[in-house]
Amino acid sequence: MNLLLFESRRGHALPVLEPLPKEAFRQRRKATSRWSRLQGRVRSTYRRLEERFDYDERLCSALHHVPELTVRHSTRLGGEGARNLLHRFFKRQRLKHSAWLKVDLVLAGLGSILTPIPGPNVFFFYPAIRAFGHYTALRGVRDPGKLDRSSFAPEPLIDLVQMNLEIQMNLDRIDDIRPLLVQLERQYNLTDLERRLFPGWARR
Repeated sequence: MNLLLFESRRGHALPVLEPLPKEAFRQRRKATSRWSRLQGRVRSTYRRLEERFDYDERLCSALHHVPELTVRHSTRLGGEGARNLLHRFFKRQRLKHSAWLKVDLVLAGLGSILTPIPGPNVFFFYPAIRAFGHYTALRGVRDPGKLDRSSFAPEPLIDLVQMNLEIQMNLDRIDDIRPLLVQLERQYNLTDLERRLFPGWARR
């Protein structure tokens, strides 16, 4: 599975993961108990709402299903630089999702007191959905050996896009690099790369 690694003007990682095939998500057995049915409902609702959540969270969640990762990076960054940049990204994500998982579990626990009340229990359900999202994101980045098992390869097209990430973008320049973004999208089966890298200028 390919992960394209860009770097923001502030030196933060901007990873973009190749979409996972549907077969990567295993079908679970049909729930029988009340608790397992509730877990299934939380899980399925999260999958329906997933596109509304932060891209980094969705990427981390997807990494749990990736057995082998090939990191494509700029030639200037190099393999060791790419490894260090991605390591810092994983570390920030672990801290972020660990903290929010605790918060949302507390809120879901408090809301669960209201579950006997008829009707939709948003006080429990939404925090439970968010807790599930943070939990799955943590599963994707908590393996310390994931980067050690990953391979790193330079991608010259990333260099051309990276130069434009490091300068003040304008409408004329984004029009110039759109063909490069389209080429990367086709080569690595990506979608909406422009919105990920240039959210302020995407499709204006």
